[in-house]
Amino acid sequence: MGAGKGTKDGKTATSEVHTNRPPQAKSGCSVCGMRNHSIEDCRRKELCEMCGFANHNTLDCKREPLWNMGPELCAAQVPDQSFFHIDEHIDQKTSRDRSSTAIITVVRGELTAKQIELEFRNIVNHKYWKWSAKALAKNKLAMRFPNSKMVHDYSKFKLGVKEGDELMVIEPWKSSMGTKGPL
Repeated sequence: MGAGKGTKDGKTATSEVHTNRPPQAKSGCSVCGMRNHSIEDCRRKELCEMCGFANHNTLDCKREPLWNMGPELCAAQVPDQSFFHIDEHIDQKTSRDRSSTAIITVVRGELTAKQIELEFRNIVNHKYWKWSAKALAKNKLAMRFPNSKMVHDYSKFKLGVKEGDELMVIEPWKSSMGTKGPL
């Protein structure tokens, strides 16, 4: 039977094919649920757990595993004793915060954190900077300043309070200082 020739009913062969066959649903991929490829061709089953890309699996990943990002082992001569080298990576924001932090030591008399905050609030208004002092030990406090230049300027001399005879010394914060106080 040729294309376009009629049958006994008067229908063409091409119209029979389309009307008698129900539309066939594609099964698709059971891994990702899409119907444009089969399970064998699915690329989502190759999802990498370390980097998240779907073009390779975890064993073929070129990214450094997270468990290898710890401190580097330097030596282990004695059992259960080893030495590690820890690189110091300081965040820029943390570095700026530390450079504007000062240690205030009360040399004469006693001052609380609130009294010191009040003294500096008279110098720089609280609308521009929020002063907050934290007690580290007796007569030793830590306080952040608006900038490191102000810490440097005030560290050149002893400061007295407006009402009273207490004196305090301001020195820039250093990592070598015992800022945590006595343990």
